Amino acid sequence: KIFNETDTATEEKDFVLHVFKVPIKNNFEWEKHKEVLLECAKDACLEYMEQASDFFKKFAQKKQVDSPTVEPRVNIKFDTANHLFLIVRICVPVKKRGSIEQEITNNYLRKTNLT
Repeated sequence: KIFNETDTATEEKDFVLHVFKVPIKNNFEWEKHKEVLLECAKDACLEYMEQASDFFKKFAQKKQVDSPTVEPRVNIKFDTANHLFLIVRICVPVKKRGSIEQEITNNYLRKTNLT
């Protein structure tokens, strides 16, 4: 069962599974980009991990579904033969999803010298 984050998370203490894409060139550096992006996501989400885990455990029990993993993750999807999307999935407070996405993106760009 899939829950729309805007339908299920309404209170300030609620958490959401937030997903966003980062486009990169498909070249020999894709692994470095994935590694750096994951590191940035983990750094940005570290302070919320325990709270997010507790929130999703309670949510899963209430809805009788499996609790999602709250560890940030980065998956890869092909866009074209020359481009990839790094798909970032994070568990964050509802009110901070935009600012945390920007924090991750900015730190990623700084660390990969793309700015």
